[in-house]
Amino acid sequence: MLFALICKTNCEVCGSRWNGKMNINKREGLFLILSFQCSTCQNIITIETSPKIVASDRRDINVRSQIGGHLSGIRHAGLVKLMGVMNLPSLIHDERYSKWDRDLLIM
Repeated sequence: MLFALICKTNCEVCGSRWNGKMNINKREGLFLILSFQCSTCQNIITIETSPKIVASDRRDINVRSQIGGHLSGIRHAGLVKLMGVMNLPSLIHDERYSKWDRDLLIM
């Protein structure tokens, strides 16, 4: 959907209808850094899909999904199933999830 939306806009540099490519530059759980490159002028626009948590390297979308999994009782396995049903990328590995879950409980 995002790619279809970008295709309906004009490039901010050359003003032509955007006709280029989209790349995923980085992925951490549900967080992505996307880049869109104009095929006419080669201008690149970068979009981050979630802000960082203050004083942390973690992304808001990942922390919120983890808190949601913890509070709803579905935890990591349930979140993995939910992401699969919604055709979204899988979350982090169970070991890292468990470590971050302990860190969240301390907060």
